[in-house]
Amino acid sequence: MKIKLSFFFTLTYLFLSVLHAEEIKIGATLHFSGDLAMQSAAFREGIELATERVNTKGINGNTLKVIFEDGHNTAKMSNTASRKLVYNDKVSGSILSSYFDVMSSGPIYEKEKIPAIALWDSSPEIDNVGDYIFGIGPWTPSSGSVASDFAIDKLNSKTAIIVSNTDSWSEYVANVFAKQFTKNGGKILKKFSSDHTESDYKSIVTVIKNLKPDVIYSPITSNITTFYKRLKEFSIKSDVITSDVVAEEHIKQSPNSFEGIYQTNLADPSSKSFDNLKEMYRKKYKKEITLGWFVSIGYDAIMIFAEAIKKADSSSVKIQKELYKIKNFKGVSSTFTINEKGSSPQYPSMFHLIQGKFVKLEK
Repeated sequence: MKIKLSFFFTLTYLFLSVLHAEEIKIGATLHFSGDLAMQSAAFREGIELATERVNTKGINGNTLKVIFEDGHNTAKMSNTASRKLVYNDKVSGSILSSYFDVMSSGPIYEKEKIPAIALWDSSPEIDNVGDYIFGIGPWTPSSGSVASDFAIDKLNSKTAIIVSNTDSWSEYVANVFAKQFTKNGGKILKKFSSDHTESDYKSIVTVIKNLKPDVIYSPITSNITTFYKRLKEFSIKSDVITSDVVAEEHIKQSPNSFEGIYQTNLADPSSKSFDNLKEMYRKKYKKEITLGWFVSIGYDAIMIFAEAIKKADSSSVKIQKELYKIKNFKGVSSTFTINEKGSSPQYPSMFHLIQGKFVKLEK
């Protein structure tokens, strides 16, 4: 009789636990369309791997559900995606792909007191959006300043042409480069800023050929391969530097067009935790990681949210407070300490594309 009662109480406990369990929703607005889709696909893979890991044990008996939306790398679509996540899906937190998404959608999360973590960027401007916006990626100003310092100090560049797109991130790093370059004695011969309908770049490259700058800084985010093809077609001899955006998949589209360029970037992690992540990735996706840092930062964002949710449950206000308590949290891509402004910045290095592979350069 005691055994039967014990079994009954066990079943009752399990049944009540299931009823009590909550599915905590996290949104993710990424760029699944356009030239940055491959990086966002890697973000998603890391997010999925982390979510599966968290849900094997649960968080205080609860599970995570990530709802993905395509922001299309446009202000309008990013804003629309975030509004859906906030007002329809009622998420408790969200992940934003980049600086661009924060500038277009961050105020929504701030207004509704829902914490949002930017993956690809951290910056003073992200900090200033409000107390509910967090940045754990590259410190955006350093992308432009590191490129500028390298151009002058290592390439001995005296003149430069800048080619950017009209999105907020591209113009931001272009302006940082220009300011740093002129401050250190360089001269900007011309600055182009084209919108995302630019699909040819022929007229721009014609001007570059005529002006013959020492260096071209090109943090473009649209029709990336086309631009570099044009440089090769016109036999441009200038050194070329970009920031963050050129990935292996771009290079595969036209290897000769990209060979020899320089890029600011964050290196793939080199650690036991990254080795473990690669094995998880291999088992789930039946392929090798090609965008290791991007997978890692997506993974880390979910694990950071999970750490906060352990003490806050699904309350977005409580989750925000716990995020500020994240200190020395060992992720795969970095060790994270959220400062009083909401950032845990990472700092890029300079890479050189040699035989189709980005090689990190010594400082």
